[in-house]
Amino acid sequence: MKKHKILNILKRLREEESLVGLLGKTFKLAHTSEPLVLPLCTGQAREEYIKAHFAPDTVVPDELMIEETVSPEFKKAREDFATWYDNKDEETQELIDEISDRTYYIIDEEEYDDFIEELDDEGMTTADEFMDRFEAEFESESDLIDWVESHLSDCGYLNDVPDFIKNHIDYQSVWECEMRYDYSTIEYKGKIYLFNQG
Repeated sequence: MKKHKILNILKRLREEESLVGLLGKTFKLAHTSEPLVLPLCTGQAREEYIKAHFAPDTVVPDELMIEETVSPEFKKAREDFATWYDNKDEETQELIDEISDRTYYIIDEEEYDDFIEELDDEGMTTADEFMDRFEAEFESESDLIDWVESHLSDCGYLNDVPDFIKNHIDYQSVWECEMRYDYSTIEYKGKIYLFNQG
């Protein structure tokens, strides 16, 4: 099926109902008996679905989103998260959005609430404050120390240092004795979140 045919299908569907109203509805495409469920399948899962259900020369527009099969528990968790999010004020929603965009390990409502409390203890209550101060998220202290080396290199401090000396720098000591005073950390659920002092 060519792009213009798929766009026409989408246009007809949009005329009948908004895409929001299509959640969970199944439509059959003319060239296949396979159902097309709108929306949500992204990334690699979307590419695999397209490869399995469309001819190789088919251009599938970005507007066409395909629902991946999810468990009832996942759907309930998604609905609970949406309800929790909608009950937050706009400023908190913006902060949650920034945390979501910049971190990997904070994923559910309780974790967001707890992490926001930790941020508040560090004087960060808005998305802008978080964006200005957030540097990185680390799985372990060794990842933090790797960041120290990378940061020093990126800043040019190691440019003229010969490798035979550079290879013997104690970056743990550099962090503990020098750099940690320019940063603050939050340790949350075994992960380390690094912030500049602003």
